[in-house]
Amino acid sequence: MEHTFDKTTVMDSADQMREVASSAFPIILECFTTHAATESAGPTLANLTSFQARVASRATDLHSMLRKEFLTGIRGAAPASSLLGKTKGIYEFVRMTIGVKMHGDENFAQFPNGLGIDNVSIGQNISKVYEVGFPNSFAVSLSGN
Repeated sequence: MEHTFDKTTVMDSADQMREVASSAFPIILECFTTHAATESAGPTLANLTSFQARVASRATDLHSMLRKEFLTGIRGAAPASSLLGKTKGIYEFVRMTIGVKMHGDENFAQFPNGLGIDNVSIGQNISKVYEVGFPNSFAVSLSGN
């Protein structure tokens, strides 16, 4: 499921979560066929499609909630900090010091005012980072000194 999630990042969330839920089908099917003879009161193959749909629906809801929390700042200005290693300092500098927000909230809101109206472009954010430059401590650590 994790591999399918990573392979389908360009898909819309609901379609992506359906693919992720579908990727578990072979394992679930094997479980049903292996244990069907021994467990008469267990689930049936007829329940598999509805189970898969419920998993996809719940995963879509959770994915949407997580995206909203990251894009709106509910999780803070630099929500991925705890997941980063050596790039954490640069990430926090860009997100917190310069104030470059995560890209995608206009898309998440389905472009209520049109494309590029509510947010600056990725290029404008790149220019902002370039114009500010990096503090000397980052330049020294990047050069290896």
